[in-house]
Amino acid sequence: MNIIRRSVSLIMAVAVLLVSPLVSAFVVVGSESTFSVNFTSDDTLYDADREEVAQRAVRFWADRLSSSVPIEVNIAFIDDDAMPCEADRAVLGNGGATSIVANFANAPFRNTVYPVALASALAGFDVVPPASGIDASDISINLNARLDDNAYAACLGGGDWYYGNAEPLGNDISLYSTILHELAHGLGFQLYADLGSGELIELPPFQGASPIPMNDIFLRYLYDLNSSAHLSKAEMTNGERVNAATSMNKLVWDGAAVSQAASLLSSGVAQGKVMMFAPSTFEPAATAAHFSPALSPDELMEPANTPSFIPDLTVALMDDIGWSDQGGGQSTASDSVITGDGGGFLFGLLLMLPLLARRPRTSI
Repeated sequence: MNIIRRSVSLIMAVAVLLVSPLVSAFVVVGSESTFSVNFTSDDTLYDADREEVAQRAVRFWADRLSSSVPIEVNIAFIDDDAMPCEADRAVLGNGGATSIVANFANAPFRNTVYPVALASALAGFDVVPPASGIDASDISINLNARLDDNAYAACLGGGDWYYGNAEPLGNDISLYSTILHELAHGLGFQLYADLGSGELIELPPFQGASPIPMNDIFLRYLYDLNSSAHLSKAEMTNGERVNAATSMNKLVWDGAAVSQAASLLSSGVAQGKVMMFAPSTFEPAATAAHFSPALSPDELMEPANTPSFIPDLTVALMDDIGWSDQGGGQSTASDSVITGDGGGFLFGLLLMLPLLARRPRTSI
């Protein structure tokens, strides 16, 4: 494993005596892929520790997901009311793909949306190069800077970011698991259909034609046990997708790798398939885009942070959506690549202290 540091810069605006956010760039060369990371933080107190944790989290995926195309990530700590940190609950972070792509070379499914990092891995080249005018990065992650900030001392009952490898004590939160979670969203653990309305994502084709409602690769594997149907375009109407998304323990993942890994669980499995998060009331950016909290042991991609977890099902899901399937798809050279802005689809990780107190703690 090699980590290559490019540069670190700290710029002072002398006239107003303000210090800009610390900006660092580093590259992690894993056994399966290379990640190039731009790392920004609003304050300087914990920057060295924060960056080291980010490197560890990136390394986890660089050693497991195969791509010949470098994966570019932006990670930023921000202080923003859109990411609150209150006494009993907080949004720890949010993340997602910056672009979405369909009908690229070697795409396993036509008219199906993929996050750009996965699309590039499957195609074998950068499908959204800088010359396209679209954001050149693949993944964007925001993290809550209000933890560790004395101005928000009441945040999570005095909890801070925890920078170590062990399970954090008290109300502290593992930065490692939070970044790991948000990276997973950007790499493909991400839903683009609006399951509040049941509407599929629409990407405009070339030559001014009407937008085309499309499946996304994640949606293709969501399965409703009530109706014995996938939530995909061919198998459900919009209304049926809404019902499936709020079906509690009846929404499951129908992928071979995740089903095989289900043997690791003592609960959270229905008819041999792993349950997805499908509360009776739709929750934007959470419903169907996470595993169910019913899973035991806790899994990395549940909607609320847990003090300990296993990542095995998340890694298996990446195999299901295509990370282990480079080369050989249904698209041809005559297909038109369709791209869109994925920046509006940021999936957050929540923490609720009462929930944390009730959850069993299991070893990784």
